[in-house]
Amino acid sequence: RRLPLLIRYGDHNQLYPYFALAVLLQLYDQPSLSVEIGDNLQPRLHLADLGISMDSHGNILLGPPGLIRPPHYSAADILGGGVPSSELQGRIVLVGSTVSGLAQGYPTPFSLTENLLDLHAAAIQSLVAKVQTVRHPIFPFHEATVSLFLSLVLAMLAAKASTLRTVAFCLLGAAASWGATQVLFQTSGQLFSPLLPTMVLFTNGFLLITLKFRHFQLQATAETSKTLLLLQSSESSLRSILHTVPDIIFRLDAQGKIVFISPAICKYSNSQETFLGSSIF
Repeated sequence: RRLPLLIRYGDHNQLYPYFALAVLLQLYDQPSLSVEIGDNLQPRLHLADLGISMDSHGNILLGPPGLIRPPHYSAADILGGGVPSSELQGRIVLVGSTVSGLAQGYPTPFSLTENLLDLHAAAIQSLVAKVQTVRHPIFPFHEATVSLFLSLVLAMLAAKASTLRTVAFCLLGAAASWGATQVLFQTSGQLFSPLLPTMVLFTNGFLLITLKFRHFQLQATAETSKTLLLLQSSESSLRSILHTVPDIIFRLDAQGKIVFISPAICKYSNSQETFLGSSIF
């Protein structure tokens, strides 16, 4: 993704330009270059009317938004007159080998095996583009700020809303992060990374949902224990009432058979089990 523009070599610290920059120096007939450092500590190289943004190490980012690949013509077509001269006049023409197996391939944002000729062409287009790919040193702080804001919103949402809404917010937040960074890149060339906000959303969402589920589980366990204690207390009170009330209390099933009878029946019979399962009639 990155290419160095200048290389220092030798004991005299002489600087040599990268091939694409050397081509532009000859094109604009510029014997020297100037570099300025802005308020945001972003180096900027000035060549004629071009302002080329670099990182702190003097590298440029390949690929302005909407980069159109230049046309390719074979040497046989040009030598045979198959390519009109108007296609080449007034343009920078690079001559090189692109045969598969003979030319070395380089991984770039455009493809996994970019040949050197296309790499030089992409570098020249990146240098002369009106909208360049830029990633300022302050961009990671902006990404961290957005991630922190999304985390706070997610925490409040997880505390009040349902799990389904929390998951939906994580998915929508991640999609919005990727969409916003893509729009910014296409319109202004500013390269923000949606990776940190996406990771923060999914990681915090998983942790918050897990903690919320654990909280509800502990709350349900406590309520179940409390309900069981109340049930045992009610059962004890009911048993005490049944043993003290002198009236005979019984319960029947759907067929009219006795399924329960109070101990008061013992005043008239030796055992209350005698009546269990018999019909009331």
